[in-house]
Amino acid sequence: MPRLKGLGKLITVDVDKLFDLDRSIEEAAIRHPAEDTGKWHWREIVQTGVVPSRKPLHRFTATGRERLLWADGLRIERPTRA
Repeated sequence: MPRLKGLGKLITVDVDKLFDLDRSIEEAAIRHPAEDTGKWHWREIVQTGVVPSRKPLHRFTATGRERLLWADGLRIERPTRA
């Protein structure tokens, strides 16, 4: 189970509660207030194409799940606006 550490607290994330595996990212599969559909981070996930935003999470590959959770070492190039 993923764990976050900082400021003297250890937080354990229950991934089964965090995601609705029957939904896609665009269908609000992430159950966290900061990730609500249309919010900044949600838009970043959808617009960058890091993971397929229309595919139900239960159909993600192991690599897709890892990218969604961690995006370790993933570099995203965004075009600059003129």
